Amino acid sequence: MPVQPVYVTDSEVEVVLSACRVLVAVSTRSDPAVPHRVDSAGFRLLVIIAGRHVVSLGELAETVGLSVSAVNRLCDRLVQADVLDRAGEPPNGSTRLQLTDRGQELVAAGVGRRREALGLMLRRIPAPRRHELMAVLRELAAVGADAEPVDQRIHDVAHH
Repeated sequence: MPVQPVYVTDSEVEVVLSACRVLVAVSTRSDPAVPHRVDSAGFRLLVIIAGRHVVSLGELAETVGLSVSAVNRLCDRLVQADVLDRAGEPPNGSTRLQLTDRGQELVAAGVGRRREALGLMLRRIPAPRRHELMAVLRELAAVGADAEPVDQRIHDVAHH
């Protein structure tokens, strides 16, 4: 049985977009410095790979929503920067990607800076409000993880 749409106001969406902009800014400021030759897109790939330890090129492309060739080019730069290693060719022919020691250090430092920045922001919110915020964010993360891609929902609505 399809879920009935729930009306959401423009102001509610604007509040969430505003929060997203703040979180993206924190994330961007914590990205690695230029000397590492890793840009924001590359750092995003490194964080994803760090969470999975070893990933195939195809899995990574699907996760980030880019073509395999685009992800392959990004990975080439990361290999040149000595933060990513192509872990051989398994029997099925797919390249396995894993972080080098330098890549692991880079991700740990970047994530550490994000944690520190977020911690500073959260300390400015009184504890009772922070607890409410955590409950809402957990719920948002849960529904976001289960959400269909927007393109699919638009297609479904247009064809029903």
